[in-house]
Amino acid sequence: MTSNPPIFITSPVQRCGTTLIQRLLCSSSDTLIFGESVANDLHIYASLYQNKQLMFGGPHNAWRDQQLAQVLEGEVNAWIPDLLPDRDAYLNNYKQALLNYCAFLQQYAEREGRSQWGCKLPGWPIPQLDYLQRLIPGTKIIYIHRELEACVVSARSINMCFDEPSTQQFRHMYAFQQAEAERRLHHEEVLWIDYQELVEQPAKIIAQLAAFTGTQGIDARVMGHKIGNYPAS
Repeated sequence: MTSNPPIFITSPVQRCGTTLIQRLLCSSSDTLIFGESVANDLHIYASLYQNKQLMFGGPHNAWRDQQLAQVLEGEVNAWIPDLLPDRDAYLNNYKQALLNYCAFLQQYAEREGRSQWGCKLPGWPIPQLDYLQRLIPGTKIIYIHRELEACVVSARSINMCFDEPSTQQFRHMYAFQQAEAERRLHHEEVLWIDYQELVEQPAKIIAQLAAFTGTQGIDARVMGHKIGNYPAS
């Protein structure tokens, strides 16, 4: 997968412009950026693997392998309700499930003639993105941020912030995610995009986007179409 690593698009919260970046990249004939259901799948796979590593990894859990060995030798008169397979095999199964899903997405994009792939998820937990970059070398992250109150106004327009408590929760999440991103995302495989700069200087930012991802033929006309929600049913 290192020959075709993923592109992950995120932001502190919704209404920051992740869909606009997705649309720009998908306008090229060589890139396919999947949406939030796919990103949530990856989040779940990665969370499972991370949690299992925390729960069962490390030398303090060596007793589990010893317990398995005893059972396989016929010693079953002990408390064994949480008997596991060999821990290395057990944890590798979760890792492989995550990587297999990534491979499926990569291969699907390639079958459709798209040499690059990725997905987008506003508010993706920053520590997990950092983890995925270490697990899959070459993974690129595009982080788009927008002025907070503009996000609030946009969220209210689709009833995402429908009262004061939900608005305060939205603001809190923005502040937390932005601080985490600023603390962790400072290396060459991360592209920071300011939404307002994208709107005011699209040619400049699209050129940066193309150079960062290697995507050719991004259609700047996408900027002329404002799409902020699913169509009414």
